[in-house]
Amino acid sequence: MSILIEAYTRNLVFFGVIDVLIALWCLYGLTKIIDHQSTKSDRIKGIGIVIVAIILLLIVNLLAIHFTHK
Repeated sequence: MSILIEAYTRNLVFFGVIDVLIALWCLYGLTKIIDHQSTKSDRIKGIGIVIVAIILLLIVNLLAIHFTHK
């Protein structure tokens, strides 16, 4: 039983770290959008970063659910 709990916690920590890194990348994209000195192409890149980061967050969280709820 403790082996299952240990594996479950390892998976949660692993996916949690990935979630935090993707969320930081998403915040970077938001700062590119909000920054007053950024050009139009920078804002478009920021929007792209935010969209890709949200999609990656969804995929990572679905994988976390898949691997932790067996």
